[in-house]
Amino acid sequence: KKSCDSAVFKDQVSCTKDTRCQWVSGSNGFVCAARPCTIHSGERCCDAEVDCHWDVSVTPAQCSLKYCATMNGDQQKCNSDAECVYETTGDKCVQKECKKLDQCGCRKDGDCYWNSDKQFCTLSKYGQCPTLDIVVLVDGSASMAQSFGRHPNGFDAVMEMMRDWMRELPLSGEKASVGTNAAPNTGKVRD
Repeated sequence: KKSCDSAVFKDQVSCTKDTRCQWVSGSNGFVCAARPCTIHSGERCCDAEVDCHWDVSVTPAQCSLKYCATMNGDQQKCNSDAECVYETTGDKCVQKECKKLDQCGCRKDGDCYWNSDKQFCTLSKYGQCPTLDIVVLVDGSASMAQSFGRHPNGFDAVMEMMRDWMRELPLSGEKASVGTNAAPNTGKVRD
């Protein structure tokens, strides 16, 4: 059966059971249609599209519309969400990126924090965090050799979760091989 085919899914309940489908208003009433971004079956193509991201919060992982992009076309709703900002030039809702703001813009935005000592802007939730190196220990027991959800083994599953988490951290850009003595403390996490 073809995904989200209105001939197969004739009602909202059967349509929305498939996470790749949505019940939408069409020219002939309501129909089952593919959600935006679900045409991509792989992470690389998914992440290459501006409004899409590879969603590992569901199993199996799938390409989904980014959180802020769900508010495209609704400037008021977008701007009222602390994680998003409406770009009038592209007429779309995008994730707020405090790191792109200068000192004045950062101080004006209540969701961002300006670090005067280190001269950078970050999300308020990271603002008071000290500089730190993170060490991750991964279980080496036989259980990690078993399949984990859609992953062939636990190691792949943990690495995918770590990669997704790293996208959220305010990284300094300093290479880990440089070491703490070779460069000034930036107040951010090294990559």
